[in-house]
This record gives sequence, structure tokens and C-alpha cells, in this order.
Amino acid sequence: MVNNKKITLIIGGLVLTLSGGIFAFIYTNGLPSMSSWSIFAIAGFLVLVISIGIAIVRKTRLKQTQTIQSSTQLDSHIFSDSKHQNCFWCGNLLRKHGEFCSDCGKKILRCIVCKLPISFGDEIGKCSLCESKGHFAHLFEWVKTKGTCPHCLQRIPTQAIIETSEIK
Repeated sequence: MVNNKKITLIIGGLVLTLSGGIFAFIYTNGLPSMSSWSIFAIAGFLVLVISIGIAIVRKTRLKQTQTIQSSTQLDSHIFSDSKHQNCFWCGNLLRKHGEFCSDCGKKILRCIVCKLPISFGDEIGKCSLCESKGHFAHLFEWVKTKGTCPHCLQRIPTQAIIETSEIK
């Protein structure tokens, strides 16, 4: 969301600069047979058209973000509804609210996207840059849609997600 706000501010600044430049050019050079009110109308129309374009781009990005969140929530419900979440390291049944496995004592491995435990035998994906881990399907969908790692926020292609079932 921060990137969307920055992009909106940059585009807004460019729109204001462009419309101001057009207005100044028209005002100083003048156009034949145009009153000053029609100059304001042209500048206002340009600002309106560009603002509508910005609004459409923002709405499209918001829908994409909501789609990612809803698909992740759907997957999260599937995982949270299943009563069996096992420790990735030893396979022991996990308690719902624990940070460490009660059997092996290792820290519970959690998906970087959905924040739920990664169970024994799940397909894992990890970022090739920062090596953050998550359910492969969640990480793949995130990178496919956003183009960045959810942890380090670096741009990566989907091919850069390393699929593994073993972690040291």
C-alpha cells in the first residue's frame, strides 16, 4: 500500500505540473479566438481526464490486493479448520497458540504469507534472496500477483521461488 500512495503522489504531482505548464503556455502565447474562460476549461478538462485515469489505476490495484487477501484468507480457513497441524521438524501435533514445538523444542515454522504453521510434509517455497519461507502455493501466488517477496520486498520472478520439502 505504501508504494501505491507514493505512485499516486508522484502521478498527482506530474498531473499538476503538466496542467500548470499547459495553462502557462496557453496563457502566455494565447490561442486565436479563445477567451480566458475557455483556457481554464481546457486545463480543467485535462486535469479531470488524468485524475479519472489515476482513480481507475488505483481501483484496479485495490481489487488485485483484495483478491490476494481473500485467496489467502480462504486458504487460511482451510488450514485453520483442519484440526491437524503438525510440527514441520518432528511431525508432532501442534497446539494452536505456541511458538515452539512441545516435543522437539524447535521454533514452529510459519508461512510468511498466511502466518499459519507449515506442517510436516507441506511443499515449501523460499525466496531466493532472503530465504524467507512459506507454503509454496501462497508464496507463488503472492509473487505472481505482487512481483515482490512479502518479506524483503525485493522484486523477484516466480521462477526465483525455490521449491523444497526439506529445510536445514
